[in-house]
Amino acid sequence: MGDADGLSIGTAPAYLNGFVELLIPVLRGDDGASLVDLTGVLERIERILPGEAQQEKRLPLVAIYALWHRLLPSEHHQPRQQAILTRFGADLLPPSAAAFAVAVLTGDDLPWSTEELSALATDRAIESGCGRGQPLPARLNCALELCLAQRLWSDGRTDTVAHAVARAVETIPGDALLINYEARTARGESPEIDLLEFVLERDPWTPGAPDAAAPS
Repeated sequence: MGDADGLSIGTAPAYLNGFVELLIPVLRGDDGASLVDLTGVLERIERILPGEAQQEKRLPLVAIYALWHRLLPSEHHQPRQQAILTRFGADLLPPSAAAFAVAVLTGDDLPWSTEELSALATDRAIESGCGRGQPLPARLNCALELCLAQRLWSDGRTDTVAHAVARAVETIPGDALLINYEARTARGESPEIDLLEFVLERDPWTPGAPDAAAPS
């Protein structure tokens, strides 16, 4: 992750995935978890972004830059961070895997419609099956399906919740929490779950929800 010379438009998706994998233990508070010094990488991002016209190709770079400056203390920030995020931060507004990862890890609400969220989840399922698209930790891909299940429930489209939940379970086969979650939703319980806590592999059940306990 700290190798600035290896960062390019072509390697940016892998860098984002690697950064997220390093970031999750830090957010979880694991003993000994720490981030490498990304000063050189951030400076390279600042040089690459203005020369790339395609928003899709900029996305992983903007996501790394935004996560760093949203989640780390100000003493680790780049002097130009405000100008860079003002110019390119809007890349994270349309639905994308990178934008979803940033929103979940920073605790932001998603502004997308249910249809946009559904389309993103479907595209991710297809891409993941083919080994394409932005690589991300499995729990983030799963969180996208869980997010969709919650949105469908909120919209009263309870007949379609099961499909999203089934895709979530398929993302991490054999996961006890997800098997418990699928059983709860099959009983007609709300699919409400804390996505960040799920990604961090902590207790994600909403306080006060039925059976709000770690799965057995």
